[in-house]
Amino acid sequence: MVPLERRKKIVEILGKETFATVEQLSKMIFASDSTIRRDLVILEKEGIIRRSHGGAALVREDYVEWPVLFRHKDNIKEKELIAEKAVSLVKNDQTIIIDSSSTCFFLAKLMLDFKGLTVLTNGIMTAHYLSENSTAQVIMCPGKIYSKGGSINGADTCEYISRHSADISFISCRGISSKFGISDFTEAEAQVKRSIRNSSRKIAVLADYSKFEKEYFYQGISSKEIDYLFSDIENTDEVFSPVLN
Repeated sequence: MVPLERRKKIVEILGKETFATVEQLSKMIFASDSTIRRDLVILEKEGIIRRSHGGAALVREDYVEWPVLFRHKDNIKEKELIAEKAVSLVKNDQTIIIDSSSTCFFLAKLMLDFKGLTVLTNGIMTAHYLSENSTAQVIMCPGKIYSKGGSINGADTCEYISRHSADISFISCRGISSKFGISDFTEAEAQVKRSIRNSSRKIAVLADYSKFEKEYFYQGISSKEIDYLFSDIENTDEVFSPVLN
């Protein structure tokens, strides 16, 4: 088992158990105690788990900021389905803004055959993928590199976005509710979402059903500012109609 898969398995186990010792994790994953300890050190530095008494516990989900490689390997089928729906809004010769979310990265993978696109993004992986595999003019936002999220954020990022005007933009979020709109774990992410909204004629939110009616500390945009909502369920309008009204 490669390190990333092993750490993901550790997180899955801790998600089901209140606490697990190094010995317990070692037996369940078939890895040495020393390997498990190294993984726990890394996961704790990333803010995902908290070590104590010879083992570890998962940090409350609301406070976890998952590393970009975790997010790109999580809920792949759901993200592919959402991307397949959202790509219907993409047309040749558009100007588009895409955020750094893993769901929007899956959308970018479906944009390779379009012609004349200009794409502005704060997503490092998205920018690299489109520049390597498409004919789109790809523009990377300036700002502070946030390696854990694979993104560029900060005041310079928001100011740069504000100097552009997009036909349509695609963003995701940590939570979405009819009362609070879309919200995120960090203020920097939320500020970027607001800047994208202000620089877009239309904005589409890509969010799987698990994010519905969840609220995090920092609001990105209100529900009234969302033009399109794409999810992994068929009856989005019925299940979450307040967002679209």
